[in-house]
Amino acid sequence: MTATVNHNELNEHIRKSYKTNVSLFVTGTMGIGKSDTIKQTAQEIAKEEKLEFIPNGWADGKFGLIDIRLSQFDPADLRGLPMFNTKEKTTEWLIPEILPRSGKGIIFFDELNLATPSIQAAAYQLILDRKLGSYELPDGWAIISAGNGTEDRANTYELPAPLANRFAHVKLNPPSVDEWTQWATQNNINNKIITYLNFKKSYLYKFDSDSNDVAFPTPRSWVFASRMIEGETKDVVVKRYIASAVGDAVATEYIAYHKMASQLDIDKMIKNPKDFKNPEEINVAYAIAGGLAERYNSNPKLLQNICQIWQKLKPEFTVISMKMSKAYKPRTFNSDILRLKEWDVLSKEYSKYLM
Repeated sequence: MTATVNHNELNEHIRKSYKTNVSLFVTGTMGIGKSDTIKQTAQEIAKEEKLEFIPNGWADGKFGLIDIRLSQFDPADLRGLPMFNTKEKTTEWLIPEILPRSGKGIIFFDELNLATPSIQAAAYQLILDRKLGSYELPDGWAIISAGNGTEDRANTYELPAPLANRFAHVKLNPPSVDEWTQWATQNNINNKIITYLNFKKSYLYKFDSDSNDVAFPTPRSWVFASRMIEGETKDVVVKRYIASAVGDAVATEYIAYHKMASQLDIDKMIKNPKDFKNPEEINVAYAIAGGLAERYNSNPKLLQNICQIWQKLKPEFTVISMKMSKAYKPRTFNSDILRLKEWDVLSKEYSKYLM
């Protein structure tokens, strides 16, 4: 059975593979961030090694990430083309420009198990021996691969045992809502979508292999939805864009939440925290929690009044709002809140969630 990892553990595993030259194959269902985690980790390694990061390329003295989709290749595309050496009377192979000659980085074979067996076979030698004919992969380069599971209706090919044995293997679990919220607040995801998915946790990832629906919720499709509704104010338009990304059934439920959240006067609540009354409806409490965090993100000076509301909110929603606020401003939130007298009261119950 393959070892399972979360996104932080995958980050650690990629780093270990890079340091030890052990090729890694990452499986996991669609849209959960396999490729993004690999790319993000490559950028982090480049920064730590004080090298300029090059997306999808290589250069001397720099750190590259070369994304190779073998399913789009012919065997000769990777091996190179033969050329007759008239002087030596031998055949030489012209190595593809995409393969690095210097620098450091990661060669990323994404969607490896979508490639036909003949294409996979062309990668055998490079993955295990770090060679391909006369070409040799320079030191400082690691090989990472990724692919969907067989249950994803992705028309994958099973990796032959000799190829599979050339990798260490991990399976990436879908992110929890808490993990995704942490990421989403730092990546400009729509605040209402974030709080909606905290309210409806099962909708972060919902795939039915027996359904013919082509639009369904995944972390990736929610990112698409967030991008499309940016700046839109008409509910009918918001619903259409949400439906195009995550499906009509989920969009119908989301738009009801969106309308409610849009009608809340969060600014008035913050301006008059003494008048704040704890809501009875759970969906309203989620929307308020997210709205408070969003206002802190845009104006940290509002934190003192926000803290007064946190004192009144039910603890579970105060925790959500605090965590989102800290995720929005991880470098300054603690110092911002520690200087407030309101923290003396809040700290008795909530310091364990922040420190």
